Amino acid sequence: RDRDTDQRLDAAGWRVVRVWEHEDMAAAAEQIRALLVEPGWLVPPWGRPTG
Repeated sequence: RDRDTDQRLDAAGWRVVRVWEHEDMAAAAEQIRALLVEPGWLVPPWGRPTG
């Protein structure tokens, strides 16, 4: 089920990050922070919003 959901979200332009409750939250936050500073992360696949 997760794989199907991930594929659908990816096809819609979303980036899936899974954090489980048993994981170290500081490490999970760092992983997410690292993803957010990657070039192009905040630009959706359909382009920048206008207006």
